[in-house]
Amino acid sequence: MTITRKGYDDDALLQHPVFQSSYFKTTVDKLAEAGITSYSKLIEVVADETVDHDIRAMATWTVSNVRQAINKRYVVTPLLKASHSFSEQVRSAAIHSLAMIDSAKVTSYLVDLTSDKHEAVSVRLLAIQGLSTNKNVDYFTRLRAIIFDETDDIRIRAKSLEWLNYPADFNSVRDFIDLLYDPVPDLRFWAAYRLSQENEDISQALDVLDKVAAFDHNLPITWGWHIDREALMALEGIYWRNFFPRRHYWPHPPMYLVSPAPEYSTFEWRFLKYQEDGFFKKLPEPRITFQVEADWLAEKLREEWPSVKLNIRDPRPQTYLLDWLVEIDGGSLIGGLHRDQYGVVITGEEQTIRIFAAWYRSIIQPEQFLFLYDWAGLAVELKSGMDPASIMDAQVERDKNATALNEQNIKFPWVIETE
Repeated sequence: MTITRKGYDDDALLQHPVFQSSYFKTTVDKLAEAGITSYSKLIEVVADETVDHDIRAMATWTVSNVRQAINKRYVVTPLLKASHSFSEQVRSAAIHSLAMIDSAKVTSYLVDLTSDKHEAVSVRLLAIQGLSTNKNVDYFTRLRAIIFDETDDIRIRAKSLEWLNYPADFNSVRDFIDLLYDPVPDLRFWAAYRLSQENEDISQALDVLDKVAAFDHNLPITWGWHIDREALMALEGIYWRNFFPRRHYWPHPPMYLVSPAPEYSTFEWRFLKYQEDGFFKKLPEPRITFQVEADWLAEKLREEWPSVKLNIRDPRPQTYLLDWLVEIDGGSLIGGLHRDQYGVVITGEEQTIRIFAAWYRSIIQPEQFLFLYDWAGLAVELKSGMDPASIMDAQVERDKNATALNEQNIKFPWVIETE
């Protein structure tokens, strides 16, 4: 039987549909240069311990991209052999490709690997990510144990929490609540994230989420932004569903943050310098001098929308000095002035958010820089005089140029004093 599946020619590796993308041009050139032009040669190189480890790693990664063309029975054993290579690079590539293969033998091996504290962190991380959609009971039990294992590497514990697939009959929300109290900032960060992604009722987490969103302005040591900001979406989701239980969103409508500060991905790009070990060096963080008084903002809200309802959240959140619910052009919006007195959170339909953001920009002095952030996203500058349509245009332009912004490390003009 041929190594390839029906419809694929063994000698046509470099003509595989995935390689038609310009993204893979470098890979195709390197494969051709190494004489790897057939699927059989590709598998031969994967299994060959004498091949240069850079070439072997490239071939092993390639298996994941062309796996639909190869009969599974021919690829599992070579990949398992590569996963025991002395080269971390080859082992990582092997684990990545193995994770793409539906095999009980592979799943069992990956589960064992995730718990192997003698294995390189990079390899274990790929095993954890590769198991993220797996419903194997042993997988769940073992990875959940990693999360709560204080002796394990925090990079592994954090990634397990991010990717762990909880079974339907397990109270995952209870786990996330417990982890919001954990002394390790990375676990609090990812617990807040997981709560924001829950379809189930997370109202039992309201009290601790409120405390985290109000006071936990700390950073994870591996990846991410301020924990209080990460917690806002889950917090807003609880209140939104309290106000509008019959409106169906997953898990709730968009949450935005208006702030003069670098937040979310913009903060990550500008103020975190990542290192090869998976940790980061934090650059001097900006100190914000702009502040909004709650009584002043309440008066402005009443002037613009006389029917606005103020401070109606129950229980009263510590996160907000002022909160509101307002109907704008037939759409609903809830919001709050964060206790830091510069962050304004708004949750609702996209167009309603743009209307509110344009109005809020209009009541702040024109020389004050303000930015609009969708949750976990990049900044859009709210310029004086913007209307909802121009805000949407700016969001489209931001998304189109996100890569360029990252590469150029554009310096956003915050009005700040550096600590």
